[in-house]
Amino acid sequence: MEIKTTVSKEYQARKNEIKCLKDNDSIEKAVKTLAHGNPFTYSEVMAICKEGAFRYANQIPPGYKDAESKAGIRQYGDLIIWKEILRQARQQKRDIIFVTNDAKPDWSITCDNKEEKESFKPLSEEIGNPRRELLTEFEEETGQAIWFYNTSKFITKLEETYQPKQQEIAFYGQLGVVRDVLARLEREREIRQRHTGDALLIRCDKCGELVSFDAGDMEFDWQGGVVDDRGMGYEMEYDSQETCECPNCQNQIDLTLHVWEYPMGAFNYQDIDIEGGEIDTSINLEHYIDLQDYDTCERCGERTVVNSHGLCDQCEEEFKRFVNSDD
Repeated sequence: MEIKTTVSKEYQARKNEIKCLKDNDSIEKAVKTLAHGNPFTYSEVMAICKEGAFRYANQIPPGYKDAESKAGIRQYGDLIIWKEILRQARQQKRDIIFVTNDAKPDWSITCDNKEEKESFKPLSEEIGNPRRELLTEFEEETGQAIWFYNTSKFITKLEETYQPKQQEIAFYGQLGVVRDVLARLEREREIRQRHTGDALLIRCDKCGELVSFDAGDMEFDWQGGVVDDRGMGYEMEYDSQETCECPNCQNQIDLTLHVWEYPMGAFNYQDIDIEGGEIDTSINLEHYIDLQDYDTCERCGERTVVNSHGLCDQCEEEFKRFVNSDD
């Protein structure tokens, strides 16, 4: 109980800090004070798009993965950003730190599939690093150096460089809040990437974290009965009680799975009641109930699994006790 109280207080404190950051975003103010360059002209953008068509056809980074999901000039957005970085480094004669959360293989070495692994032949320590082609192009085009960080790693680097007792960055105290938010978003991104449709995704009411409840961990102990006589046979409802725990705050989440059968042997409808969370992504319960195995008990009339005598487990036990009794 003491642990739960402590976690709850810490969570509430973080919520207040995030609200404060939203109302008075000193990081945004600091960024707006930084110098910024001028955008490319229309003719310059068209030239970049023309070059991009060749680069994408030959899977030259960055941005070629966007051709799979974007059309027109939008698919060349990453390349335009890259060209802006090159121009800035060349004009200012400065090394560059590029902060990005884009983890696609057209920016970083990821080896997400066999084709990329065979093409890049990376060393294990290179995984997550910028693509070699980008580092080479940057050095040849600008004579400078560049390195990439995602936002969380960049914040960690800032914390290593600027200690709390120093005042070089006025927003130091809010970096932890930003990192927590980014870490949470990263966890959610990984959960969604791994999701294959065989797990419920639930938003915990207590801490707000996304929880994955795998179907393999559910009981699916279906209990059923008659709901209504609809004229062409009985409509049946089956319920299963399930429970999971939020791994972040240990909040208990209770679920009641509902399945309706109508007509006999046909999956008609499903619903899920939940306490302690909110359904983010559901599962198809039809895959986890075999309606063909259910029948009506000859003795009690319950819609359930019956044996060769047409009796449910409870009625079968009562029948055996009757047979074996002395009366």
